[in-house]
Amino acid sequence: MRLGDVRRLLTQHGPAEKSYRSAQATFRELAESAADNSDYQLELANSHTRLGLLLTTIGPHEKADEHFAAALKTLESLIAKGANSSRYRFEKTGVVINRALLLNKTNQFQAARESLEAAERELQTLDANGQNIEATARLAKTRADLGQQLLMLGQTTEAVEKLRTAVKTFQSLQQRAPDHPPHLEGLAAARLSLANAFRALGRDGDVVAAYEDSIKDYDLLLKARPGIPYYLESLAVVRTDLAQMLMLIGDNPAAKEQAAAALTQFIDLVNTHPEVHRYHEEHATTTQTFGMILRNLNDDANAEVACADAIRRYDELAE
Repeated sequence: MRLGDVRRLLTQHGPAEKSYRSAQATFRELAESAADNSDYQLELANSHTRLGLLLTTIGPHEKADEHFAAALKTLESLIAKGANSSRYRFEKTGVVINRALLLNKTNQFQAARESLEAAERELQTLDANGQNIEATARLAKTRADLGQQLLMLGQTTEAVEKLRTAVKTFQSLQQRAPDHPPHLEGLAAARLSLANAFRALGRDGDVVAAYEDSIKDYDLLLKARPGIPYYLESLAVVRTDLAQMLMLIGDNPAAKEQAAAALTQFIDLVNTHPEVHRYHEEHATTTQTFGMILRNLNDDANAEVACADAIRRYDELAE
């Protein structure tokens, strides 16, 4: 199945599906020939989950739901046997969370919320004593996803509270395992979502503070793993968002500082990875933002240069 995972990440959807179906056939045969071997049944459930995820992306969505249902049925059967039930309950939360992606894709937004809430409750039970770091990590991510779900449903105040809880959960993980970058990555992303929720409520000061905290997180990530393009891009995007917010509230000198830093990072990205179209788009957006800030500061000559550069970049992207 790992080959299928690699192919799915590379968006090689046809070969990925072929790999998953081959693995599924193997594990089904093994599970039928050794009915007492729970590991084979677990791997069979995992193959259904992988196919469900893939078909959530490429369709048909009805088939994706059938695979998620098959994975849940197998895991519920394993849970009912009693042995290692905590392990299988944890695996079940993963299926429930992944199925929420499908529910969102098919516009079943309230059902997706309910799925995430069910997963959160189960993970809280699994991590009742605070010792199951794997369950805590998934709980933190689930809370962040649930916060975004509530924001999408227009329940912004609830979203803020859920995202705050997610931030606290990620912070506890970071304290327990400070050398594990994914926890800090989750914290930075949760803070960014929190900033978006504050923005929807018009709480400008809280927006700025959340962006600033997210920037600190991405700075730490780059120190831990220098040169990772995703971290550099994320930092530059947050700096641009912060620059736009600072410009909106009239703090143009601080906005200029953030936009200039973001531009330096995007220049690095487009020079190092010129084939990534997204970096060029983000560079153009930040250049335009920088020009607007300079105009607000009455630096008309440099503002004109920056805006002309942004227009040129947009034209090149349109070709």
